[in-house]
Amino acid sequence: EREVLVVPDVNQAAGLYSAATRGGHAKAACALGSLYADHNDPDKAAESFLQAVELGSVEAVSRLGLLYEEAGHAEEALSLFTQGAEAGDPLGQAHMAQYMAEG
Repeated sequence: EREVLVVPDVNQAAGLYSAATRGGHAKAACALGSLYADHNDPDKAAESFLQAVELGSVEAVSRLGLLYEEAGHAEEALSLFTQGAEAGDPLGQAHMAQYMAEG
């Protein structure tokens, strides 16, 4: 069992991820998008994922696809999953495979 070293604080985490994103850290921008998505703020999640894409994150393309899929925009989601899959992102590849298997 892992020892908890700090008390979880979503707002502080968001602030630190935001600072790292402003510093050009693509992985932090993607993590910020996931944090917002996990806390039911799809608009901020999309904004963060787009920043991550601009910073070079392939994973963020597929994560943005998940947001579109959850919002019922299958065509946009499929386009993003295709981009992610073609760039080698495992999440994009898995979702592309699911679309291909299920139609």
